[in-house]
Amino acid sequence: MQRICLSSVIAALLLSTGCSSISSEHVSEFSQASAALSAEAADVLHQASEQNRQRKIYQLAHEPAQGLTVERLQQVEGFFAGDSQPALLALQALEEYSLALALLAGADEQDEIDKAAAALHESVTDMSERYQQLKQSPLNLSASEFRLLALVADGVGHAVFETRKREAIREIITKSDPAVRLLADAIENSLTAAEILQNNDLRHALQEQIADYRQRLHDNAITTRTRALNKMWQQADQLKQLPEQYRAAREATVLLRDSHQLLVAEVTADRYSGEALLACISELNRYRKKLNSFNKKLKEL
Repeated sequence: MQRICLSSVIAALLLSTGCSSISSEHVSEFSQASAALSAEAADVLHQASEQNRQRKIYQLAHEPAQGLTVERLQQVEGFFAGDSQPALLALQALEEYSLALALLAGADEQDEIDKAAAALHESVTDMSERYQQLKQSPLNLSASEFRLLALVADGVGHAVFETRKREAIREIITKSDPAVRLLADAIENSLTAAEILQNNDLRHALQEQIADYRQRLHDNAITTRTRALNKMWQQADQLKQLPEQYRAAREATVLLRDSHQLLVAEVTADRYSGEALLACISELNRYRKKLNSFNKKLKEL
């Protein structure tokens, strides 16, 4: 994606003056709810990654102590710190986009507008980069798709501040939607592949531990065996929870994508507040709370 996409709106908004607020409260609330859900979905992946790191530590504890080095310790990292990291970073990019959009929708002062424009430019560029990492191909969005943003600057003054700001919000949302949609699809596909890999990794490690336990069964005291069994039970429970973790993250990503498309439809019809947005905000918050409860449960394991 060429950087002109949001640099043009930065220039446009820099020319706007006045501090009247617009009736876009629900756009701001929607964007904040989307950002919160993105963050919660990312936390699900953080939990999966941390479980993977803990499993590697356990495995390291069974290796000969003389082989332990700084370099060996540095190799111990969570699942989403390796090849699968782009999926986590892509969710964070969606969160940053939503936060920047919320900042613009709620902006009244010039410095707030300037910060929002800069944040939007950075977030859309970041989304493009994350998509490139996930799919090994560009987003295929040309500068011409954002050309209408340049028109926001024409004739902007205090009297037309509200109207021009609405136009800027509408253009950003509609022109960014292909990036949001494609990135969400790429995240969903990446998580499906990541789940299979982590499931196989965790199951293989657990089977090795069970085999080791059987070999040492008569050599260890009952307290030692109990600790080993509790550790294996914990990892077996993590394996059981893994499909739900990834399903929750995928469903959240799909909800973010579909909700953004609804937002496009609403602002295209010049509706920046209303029942449809309120219903969507409610659904985003409901699923965020569901993920939050799920994350708390995982952290207690």
